[in-house]
Amino acid sequence: MAFKEAMRKGDIEYIEQQQDIFSFLVETHAVIHPSHSEGMSNVLLEAAATGRPVIASNVPGCQETFDEGISGLGFQAKDYKALVETIERFLALPYEQKVSMGEAGRKKMEKEFDRNIVVDKYMKEINSKKSYTLLLLIVASTLLFSIVGNYWNKRYYHDENTYTMSAPPLASAMRGI
Repeated sequence: MAFKEAMRKGDIEYIEQQQDIFSFLVETHAVIHPSHSEGMSNVLLEAAATGRPVIASNVPGCQETFDEGISGLGFQAKDYKALVETIERFLALPYEQKVSMGEAGRKKMEKEFDRNIVVDKYMKEINSKKSYTLLLLIVASTLLFSIVGNYWNKRYYHDENTYTMSAPPLASAMRGI
């Protein structure tokens, strides 16, 4: 199996959380992001912005960050066999195609996710007749993501295969509001 061989040879390496993501990303050939669910995946946006192909779960929040076969490859969430097959498919691509995928990802970020484009979209919505409803939704969703994010992001590493969640009850997280 190509994947196991690449791991054995050191061609693929599992890397934990990084503080300086840019200097780390420029040293990688692709970013693999298996996820069961996402908001909008910052790591995939950052990967594509640095010209790296994306290999990610086909879930909302990941799907929007790449174009299948053009700037990245997707796979079925919660299916490790699909993940392995997708990594093997990526490894088998010619080098030039991998470089092209990274360049396409960068262009996609410039075209669809540039800060000015995103801010302009928000401002147009806020200035529309739906502004009060949208503003309320933005505030409510920001508050909800803050609570849920604080609740679920308390992860403790045990070994290379197992993560367990440990967090205070939601009521405790809400006390900080």
